[in-house]
Amino acid sequence: MKYHILFAVLCIVIFIESSFPSDSFPDKSFEIEDKLVHFAIYFALSVSAFLSFTKQKKLSIIRENAFVSIIAFTALYGGLDEIHQYFVPGRNCDFYDWIANIAGSFIAVLAIIILKKMFKNKNNIFNSDYDTN
Repeated sequence: MKYHILFAVLCIVIFIESSFPSDSFPDKSFEIEDKLVHFAIYFALSVSAFLSFTKQKKLSIIRENAFVSIIAFTALYGGLDEIHQYFVPGRNCDFYDWIANIAGSFIAVLAIIILKKMFKNKNNIFNSDYDTN
C-alpha cells in the first residue's frame, strides 16, 4: 500500500504545482533549468510508478508489462498536464516540457532495468513478485 500512496501523492503534487500561475515561481537561473526540473520530476514519478505497478495484484497486464505501462502512463499524464497548464494564467502548453517528462521516465526505466540486472539475486525493493525482465 505504501508504494501506491507515494505514487498517488506524486501525481497529485504534480497536478497542484502545475495549477499555480508562472509568476509564483522564481526565475530560472539558466536556460534549460525548466527542462531539468521536468526530467527529475518524471524520473521520480516513474520510479514510484514502477514500485506501485509491480506490487499491485489486480491488473496483471500492468504488472507484467510494467516498463511499457510506466512510459505510457507518464507520457499520457505529462501530456495531459501540459494541456492543463494551457488553461492556467501565465502558463503554457510546452511540447519540449512534455519531451523532458518522457525522457525522465525513459531514463528511470533504463536505470531500473540496470539496477535489476545488477542486483538480480538480491532481495531488494526493485524485485517484485513478478519478474519484469
